[in-house]
Amino acid sequence: EGATNDDLAVQSNGTGSFKAEAFTPGDLTTVFVKNENYWQAGLPKIDVLELHSISEPESRLAALKAGQVDIIQNAPSTALDDLESDLAFNLAENLIGTSTVAVCQIDVPPFDDNNVRLAIKYATDRQGMLDLVRQGRGTLMNDTPIPSLIEYGLPGPPREYNVEKAKELLSMAGYPNGIDLTFKTSTIDDTFVAWATVWQQQLAEANINMEIDIQPADTYWDVVWLQEPFYHTGWNVRTTDAAMGLWYRSEADWNETHWLREDWDALLVKARATLDVNERTKLYHQMQQQIVDEGGHFVPYMASFMDATRSNISGWAPAIGANVYRDLDIG
Repeated sequence: EGATNDDLAVQSNGTGSFKAEAFTPGDLTTVFVKNENYWQAGLPKIDVLELHSISEPESRLAALKAGQVDIIQNAPSTALDDLESDLAFNLAENLIGTSTVAVCQIDVPPFDDNNVRLAIKYATDRQGMLDLVRQGRGTLMNDTPIPSLIEYGLPGPPREYNVEKAKELLSMAGYPNGIDLTFKTSTIDDTFVAWATVWQQQLAEANINMEIDIQPADTYWDVVWLQEPFYHTGWNVRTTDAAMGLWYRSEADWNETHWLREDWDALLVKARATLDVNERTKLYHQMQQQIVDEGGHFVPYMASFMDATRSNISGWAPAIGANVYRDLDIG
């Protein structure tokens, strides 16, 4: 009570299960201690929680194997099979995860023709991509980073894989002999290049010839993201309404695909003002269906968040919903 923004920037203790012992902006380690006044009896089960920021996935894995840390978030995808088969470690899978997303700007040729966008969507073997890139650990998606698993998410199966349909759509768009595209990606994510390579091979079956242009990681978000007509991005799950306002509202700063529809914007305003849950759900579903049918996002799957713990750790379990994990039962 009475805290200012300046106070909260250096000390943010509240009603949670832990409180910060010390916090220095910029430090890579933050130490939390048990909140002796926590409202739920018997929790938390540990006295001290140390959070270490280790940006490189392989370094996180090495720290876990060396016993320097007990839990790592986002274990390297290439190490998951080995971790799963090793009795010294446990994996924790959260289906609410992260989506690797291809973006096209729908007001830039050739992507301004929805038949081209649909051809790319039909030429994408979603299950094949998930199996090859993420060893099947994830959920198939339908070309929007909003999963059907969350409130107001659009239900139903993803678009079918149909190479002949893709070729037909390309011909309708004026490319009966195929089309050449350049797709920009980067090593900024450990799966981007593998993802793009698998996609390249799939699209080639429909005469969509995609050249992969690997851009430097250190400038990718400044030079490529929001600038180029066809490139890689990635999104963690937001609530349905937040995602729509963030990615698809005409005036949104992060409107990657240039989805500019006044009638769609009006539906978003209407949905936010609709008190009846069933009617609001119908509106959110209607808006998502428009994105699926005409949008410029290509989202084959959502990769599960895969964390790893040492085998002597219990209680690190995913909670699908607003919180990614509940850590109150760590022991």
